[in-house]
Amino acid sequence: MRIPKQLTLLLLAPALLLAAACSSGSESKTEEAKPAAAQATAPAQPQAKADNPVDKVTLTEPVSLTFYHTQTGANAEKLKSVISGFEAKNPNIKINAEFQDGYTNLYKKLLTSIAAGQWPDISVAYPNQISEYQQANAVIALDDYITSEKYGFTKAELDDFVESYLAESRYYPEYGNKYLSFPFTKSLLVMYYNDNALKAANQKVPTTWDEFKAVCAAVAKGDQKCLSIANSASTFNGFLYSRGGKIISDDAKTWQMNQQAGVDSLQLYADLINSNHAIWAEKPFADQVDFGAGRSVFTMGSTSGIPFYDKEVAGKFKWGIANMPHAANVQPVTVLYGASISVFKSTPQKQLAAWQFIKYFSSPEVTADWATTSGYMPVRKSALTLKPVTDKIAQFAPYGVAVKEISPTAKPETSNSGTQEMRDNVEAAITAVLSDPKKPVKPPLDQAFQKSQQALKK
Repeated sequence: MRIPKQLTLLLLAPALLLAAACSSGSESKTEEAKPAAAQATAPAQPQAKADNPVDKVTLTEPVSLTFYHTQTGANAEKLKSVISGFEAKNPNIKINAEFQDGYTNLYKKLLTSIAAGQWPDISVAYPNQISEYQQANAVIALDDYITSEKYGFTKAELDDFVESYLAESRYYPEYGNKYLSFPFTKSLLVMYYNDNALKAANQKVPTTWDEFKAVCAAVAKGDQKCLSIANSASTFNGFLYSRGGKIISDDAKTWQMNQQAGVDSLQLYADLINSNHAIWAEKPFADQVDFGAGRSVFTMGSTSGIPFYDKEVAGKFKWGIANMPHAANVQPVTVLYGASISVFKSTPQKQLAAWQFIKYFSSPEVTADWATTSGYMPVRKSALTLKPVTDKIAQFAPYGVAVKEISPTAKPETSNSGTQEMRDNVEAAITAVLSDPKKPVKPPLDQAFQKSQQALKK
């Protein structure tokens, strides 16, 4: 069995691991952006087989599954309720949900378990982590389950999913672009804005980067800055998309962070700091605190942080969210965040039972209920017409903007091996620019490119 190369780094240098990503439950502040999976062109959907082996599997005996998850607080209670509902409809299947303390610890535990030849039946993970697990051939492809005549989706059902959510689950170029995962907790990169501050300066929410820079000059006064900058590779990737750039070449062989879109993106940070129009949010969640305190008019972050922004603002002013600004010749686009769910190799019966849970979890009624409780996005288009979602939209305007306007523009990131090293290198470049914004921004990006290419070619 091939052991993931990351295991050695994991045991020797845990500081290099993925930063912990929090759920949007009551015990955490936001889900940190992590790699999702695809570029502009999604891999083709799998075709149905005339003799699909999944159709031959039946569950005649009770099956017990182990499910690793990271949900806390109200989200954990809702997940427990969803599992109970599934078990009531499928009395032969028992799901033992085991909480893991954050995605870093879960990643560490799974790599160690895989090295020992043991793993759970189902687990949540970020797509680039799944690529590492598959180096040991531990994850099953879900293509035959999706296209199964007996257990799969009809074309109409598959078309009901938000396409970018499915695209990230099948963008694994190292493994034939098979469905190694399925959507689980999805959120979006958005721009938070202080509506009161904009109106006081007679400004509107900017839609292009040129407008954004002009608005920044108008709203930055005294202790009120335009932007609170959190160091995030995913936000940088969103900037690349918004300027027509790419994270990686179409053949997944060359990173592209140091091309013009990347240079322009980091130059914006440097210019805003140099003009005293932005502040660097160096501590975790400092951007949320700055926004709530009125020290910044804008921040860029995940929709999973919406309830925490609302808590920080505490009714002091009216606020909202909008899509990321974009270049004048680029259509609105943003980054897709969030974890997926994967099935690990076991028996045909356990694998089928795991698929049936995934299918249940992604049904319109369940995804509507889960999304409106957890704050994540519904994964089915039809869920937007169901009462839990329509009620949530009516009660809380930012959620409606996210699910109706921004979600269709979301685009996943990358999932190939070397993605985590790339993210670390990009964030090191951002730190270098924010630490000394008067220096040219290209050299740190070139250094990030060189180190990331080396990781990509390992």
